[in-house]
Amino acid sequence: MSAFVMPDDFATLHTHPRPSMGKAWIQQPSQPDISAAKGGRQNVYVVTSSGLREVEAGTGNLVHVFSNDDWMKQDKKKK
Repeated sequence: MSAFVMPDDFATLHTHPRPSMGKAWIQQPSQPDISAAKGGRQNVYVVTSSGLREVEAGTGNLVHVFSNDDWMKQDKKKK
């Protein structure tokens, strides 16, 4: 994890690249993400093309918060 993580932070967030150019980037939290959440006192959030996932602090439990990238799109106002 980053050296910029502070003790009072409740979570960290980062992205995993979209699979492309023959590289199969993982779309879920990696083992280092899980280890960081289990060893620390912060949730780890991972944004990917398959959605937003959380690794719960202390336990390392995985939660698929949102699917796909629909949650990132701005709401369209009805006319």
